[in-house]
Amino acid sequence: MINLKIYSDGCCKNNPGLGGYGTIIKKYDDDVLLSVEEFIGRNEHTTNNRMELMGVVSGLVNSNTFNVDVVVVTDSEYVVKSFEEGWINNWKKNNWMRYDPETKSYTKIKNDDLWKALDSILNLYTNYKFVWVKGHDGHAENERCDYLANIAAAGEYTDKVKECKNEVLYEVYKTSNSEK
Repeated sequence: MINLKIYSDGCCKNNPGLGGYGTIIKKYDDDVLLSVEEFIGRNEHTTNNRMELMGVVSGLVNSNTFNVDVVVVTDSEYVVKSFEEGWINNWKKNNWMRYDPETKSYTKIKNDDLWKALDSILNLYTNYKFVWVKGHDGHAENERCDYLANIAAAGEYTDKVKECKNEVLYEVYKTSNSEK
């Protein structure tokens, strides 16, 4: 049975500022590794959290393999907790707003465009799971994604790594939302 593991990391210099993300997509047939692809992307004015999200969205979109199980591995607690602790379900239920106990009111969540895209894209998969790994702690794929994110932010692209055009990700988001 085909399944995917997607590893992702994002970075941002001076947050907000110049940022990048790196993604590794591993496709398996049961436990047999079939393929490995790497993608990078960058944005001139962004935040670290946006790049963390872009890395995940990029991996899911660029896998070109849907209706399978996928595991997303990231060092972003922001991304993992959004699913593991149900934040995203609350945001959706509240029209992509979060409750602010200090002001006792609802405010629009940050990066709602990317959260909506991620939510739409995940509907294309059979099952998904988000796994957190500690960053800069020797996890091989996480270290590689960190390296890719940093070379993307610096604009140091190589022929071996595919640049992901951000426009493609937004087209997927628009298409998936127009079908609902």
